[in-house]
This record gives sequence, C-alpha cells and structure tokens, in this order.
Amino acid sequence: MRFVSVGLGVIVAVGVAGVYACGGGTPPPVPPPTDVLGVSSAPSSVPDVPSASAAASASSAPASTATTGSNATILVKDLHAPNALALDKTSVYWVDEIDGDVARVPKRGGTQMTVYGGTGAAFAANSSIAVDDTDVYWTSQIDKSSSLTRQNKNGGKPTVVASSTFAVIEGVALDETNVYWVLGGGVVRAGKSGGAPQALAGGFKGANAIAVDQTHAYWSVGGTDANKFTDGSIVESLKTGGNQHVLVAAAPSAANVHTDANNVYWQSGAKVFKASKTKGEPVKIAEASGKVADIAIDDTYVYFLTPDAVARVPKEGGKGQTYVDGLNTPTSIGVDGTSVYFTTRGTEAGKWRDGTLGKIDK
Repeated sequence: MRFVSVGLGVIVAVGVAGVYACGGGTPPPVPPPTDVLGVSSAPSSVPDVPSASAAASASSAPASTATTGSNATILVKDLHAPNALALDKTSVYWVDEIDGDVARVPKRGGTQMTVYGGTGAAFAANSSIAVDDTDVYWTSQIDKSSSLTRQNKNGGKPTVVASSTFAVIEGVALDETNVYWVLGGGVVRAGKSGGAPQALAGGFKGANAIAVDQTHAYWSVGGTDANKFTDGSIVESLKTGGNQHVLVAAAPSAANVHTDANNVYWQSGAKVFKASKTKGEPVKIAEASGKVADIAIDDTYVYFLTPDAVARVPKEGGKGQTYVDGLNTPTSIGVDGTSVYFTTRGTEAGKWRDGTLGKIDK
C-alpha cells in the first residue's frame, strides 16, 4: 500500500454521509411526487409508515411506531444532488455532487455561502464532509482521482491533504492529535501537524467508514460481491494499529459505523444494528421499508434515513418515530442538541437539481 500527496492539515469528521445512498453515481428511483420543497404536504396526523419500524433486540417483528407531522423547515432548496452533511455550532455544511462544490448555511436559516466553488467537474457519489473550529474538509472523487481536501470555513485556497489514483478516499474521523480515514481496503492515520501517514490496517475489501473513541478505532467493512456481502464486519484496533481483530463478524453489508461510550452502531441494507464493544454481538434495533441511506447518533437515539423519511429509534431498541415522510430520496443526516438536519437528492424530473436541506426539532 502506498500513499500519495499527503500534506498538512487538521481534520475532524462527523462520519460518512450516505456512502451507499447513490451507489456508483447512478440516480436512484424517484419516490412519489412531493411539493417543490421536497417534503410532503401531508397534515400533522400522517399515518405510521413501515420505514420507521423499530425491532426489539430479541425479535424480528417490528415494534409500534409513532409519527410526528411533516413540519420540517427547509433551509435551502434547489440544491444539486446534495450529499454528505456536517455541523458545527452555528452552521450546516454539505457537498453538491453535480456541481462539485461545498457550501454552508446558518442553522437558523439565512444566506447560503459557497465555501469551495469547485472546478466544474462533478463528484462521484461517495463524498464525505467534516468541520472543526476553523476549517471544512471533504473527500471527493473526479474520474480516477480521489482526494481529501481542507479549506478555511470563510473561503480561501483549498489544501489537498491526501490524494490517490488507485483507491477511493472516504470517511474521516478525528481525535485530539490524529486524523483517520479509509483508503480502499485500508485504514490510515496521520498527525494533524503533518508527517508521513501510517497504515493501521489493510486488506479489508469493502471498508467504507471509520469512527474513533479515546483508545480504539472501529471501521465498517461491507464485504465482497463474491460472498454476496455476507462477509461484512465491524473491525476494531487500538488507534496505534495494534490488537486488531474483528469485533462483529456477522455484519452483512455493514456501512457507516458510529460509536459512543459503550457500543458501535451501523447500517446494513434496510436495517440498523448495534453491538457492545465488549461482547460484539449484533442486535437489530430498527428496520426500514427499504435501504437506509445514512445514520447519526446522539446520547439517546439513533437517527436514520429511510427511502423517503427521517426516523429515529432509542439506542436500547423499542418504539421508533417518524419525523417527516414523503421525501425525495434523503441522502444524509446530522443531529445536534436541538434539531435533526437532512438533505434530499431531488428528482429525476428535476435533473437532480431540486434537492433540499431541511431540519426538524427533536
């Protein structure tokens, strides 16, 4: 494994947003028609939808689901296939993949700012984005060139932190001193202050996201086509790369791993799972009506995107809740202390230029 064009930079991540939401760059099927904002105009008494069904850990039968009204606030409309979403204290950041640019808007709504104007070339559908106190960072792929780039939040000259022409760069994570990302089937670490990157692991075909806690790194591995992705897994190691082992072996199509103090969480097709960091036994906590596009966590809930809705389920499993449904292909999600934020890709009829960025109170 070799690494190319690694520069200085400080990187922080919220995780991979929608790695599998628009696989291979092919536009997904168009959901039922909605209004111009990408949110259904159904009244607040919308019926329960199976896309937010939560399953108790010991049973495959879905639990009952509560539904709130479609009272989302649209912060930005007419976006161009937005994907990958990140939050800081005041703003929401996203990637427009058709235009290949990066933008932000205040969480309260207001003027949209283009942080990075792009080169006119579209990004492939595996972009991710992250922010820290001063900079925004994103991964992108144009043709065969994959990059991790950073730039000041207020604009300026972008800096390429890492680039590759032989493997896809995606899914960055941060601790106080190091940056971690996925490169092809490997996991890489580099110091924030610069220096040569270190390969923590390799040979994990289908690796797609990484998360870190105080002592360990965790990455999700989707598995291989030859095994119909049944060989997916969640892998754990020390952040130095030592004591590497498979934490969860039975994790078909695992993607978008997250972690808290006690558990790891990931999506697998239409399902959302968790596993204890000590026992590694997978527990299904939710199942949607179709493929989950993205997940996010807070102290109490796992939030996830169904093919047409925003939903959440308690981390312990049980009753799920649908926040808003009738969405045109939601792609990425993020949460803070008060709100849930999400992007929608838009419609084929709108040439994928009618996407939205919305939020809803918790």
